[in-house]
Amino acid sequence: MQGFIANLRMWQKFTLVGLFGVVMLAIPTALVVKANLDSVNAAHAEEAGIGPSGAVLRLIQLTQQHRGLSAGFLAGNNSLGQTRKGKQAELEQALGKLSAALSDSLEEAALTAQANKIKQDWQTLAAAVSSQTISAQDSLQQHTQLVAQQLALLENIVDISGLALDPDAASHHMISAVLGDLPQLTENLGQARALGSTLLTRGEAAAADKVRLNVQGSLAQYGFDNAYSSFNKAMVASPGLKTIIDKPLTAARIAAEQGLRLPSDKIVQAEQLNFSPDEYFSVMTKAIDAQFDLITVAFNALGEMLSQRVQDRQQMLWAVAGVIAVLSLLALWFAVQVTRSMVGTIGRSLNIAQRVASGDLTSTIQARSTDETGQLLQALGDMNSSLINIVAQVRMGT
Repeated sequence: MQGFIANLRMWQKFTLVGLFGVVMLAIPTALVVKANLDSVNAAHAEEAGIGPSGAVLRLIQLTQQHRGLSAGFLAGNNSLGQTRKGKQAELEQALGKLSAALSDSLEEAALTAQANKIKQDWQTLAAAVSSQTISAQDSLQQHTQLVAQQLALLENIVDISGLALDPDAASHHMISAVLGDLPQLTENLGQARALGSTLLTRGEAAAADKVRLNVQGSLAQYGFDNAYSSFNKAMVASPGLKTIIDKPLTAARIAAEQGLRLPSDKIVQAEQLNFSPDEYFSVMTKAIDAQFDLITVAFNALGEMLSQRVQDRQQMLWAVAGVIAVLSLLALWFAVQVTRSMVGTIGRSLNIAQRVASGDLTSTIQARSTDETGQLLQALGDMNSSLINIVAQVRMGT
């Protein structure tokens, strides 16, 4: 190996050293670029989950509304029939938008299969409600199962898109509230709305019904505490969010507290169920709609946060790539200049030595640098001058 290296020309040795340097730098450079690229891809994946998540949230809202309308309609409140039919049409449109969002953003077979199952179950349920061939109790149960499927689909979208692993504190808490706790709160309030509307329309409630309604209230309270705690944490992590969500957050909190109290006051603890089912449905609907108003505002803010993150990380990737490219070009230019300088000086020194060896002492030697190669060239010049003096003295002596 030493013999091989010793027989290489000077420029070849420099080239070999340069290649080893490039290989050594290429590994950490590739790791840095890959880390930034992975970060950009993760941000893109999270952003891709926003569209389908929004479609599912809308689907959950419409299904909950249809459940409440169906409960009153099947319990004998025929005035809700036309409104329920219109809500059915809205829901079917939302299913189409969900399929399109999944196709455009997240082409996952498992998610598509879940969405198709939801669509099939909905069509069966909608037909039964329209023809009034299903009881109010069975309708409530099947609607609740359908919403549970939608919540499961939303959770899978959050997992697959990487939203569940969001590294930023503010957006992480926003995701927990908007795509987790708050939809669950609306579902518990929605179940309380549907069950309460049925009981008030019927004018009586068994002990088991009151217990069930009380359990729904406890679950709703749990979801309420978690959701609004997450919003508070998000605003602490990013104070700028307060100006965006503070107003709908306050309105939703007040409405939710009213919705949490109403089933207990008017049904669970009431001696007689004489409260208007229409008014009950209206108050509970306002409470749920206020949560979805908050979801809409917070969801849009979350989408903007993720979109800005994609842009920031793309800019960071380009900045890193640009710095690496500039430094690489500077390193290459510097290496070429050093190599040319050293090889050129050594080449001139070799040429002078060869001319001196052949007896030619007429070379004009001028060093252009003060490094070792320049000193070598200067030494050759001094040697050449000394040889000229010696030759002159020998001639005079002769």
